[in-house]
Amino acid sequence: MPAGFPALVTVLALLLYVGVFVTAGRARARYGIEAPAVTGAPQFERALRIQQNTLEQLIWFLPALWLFAFYVSPLWGSIIGLIWVAARIYYAFSYYRDPETRGPGFIVGFATSGVSARPASQSPIRRRAIESRRGSRNVSSSAWLASQSRSNQRASANSL
Repeated sequence: MPAGFPALVTVLALLLYVGVFVTAGRARARYGIEAPAVTGAPQFERALRIQQNTLEQLIWFLPALWLFAFYVSPLWGSIIGLIWVAARIYYAFSYYRDPETRGPGFIVGFATSGVSARPASQSPIRRRAIESRRGSRNVSSSAWLASQSRSNQRASANSL
């Protein structure tokens, strides 16, 4: 069942986005802000910034979550993801009440995305390096790259 946890976290993150999206829409209606205007009452501007910033963070959080779950651990990726969702909820409430207090929610959310992205981005590289070393024992990576370059040159010369 842990493999399904990242999907649950994804649904929760998307529900969070729908919630801030609806809140921004309601604020637009409450304060009479006609589209496409993005300025007006401070409460509307806060709700809109919460929505936009959540979308900006969501764009890189979701791929990082899934890469972490795939290459490292679905369970730990999901735990990190739940922390992200909680931090974004805290961010939204604190920003709407007082923009000066939004920092902790933003920092924790940003940090959890970074934690998810770092190992996930390195795992394919590490995997390729390990596989290449297993294929040719005690060959340095520069020697392996040189051999790959030579075989690519031969292949392109043969295709001419």
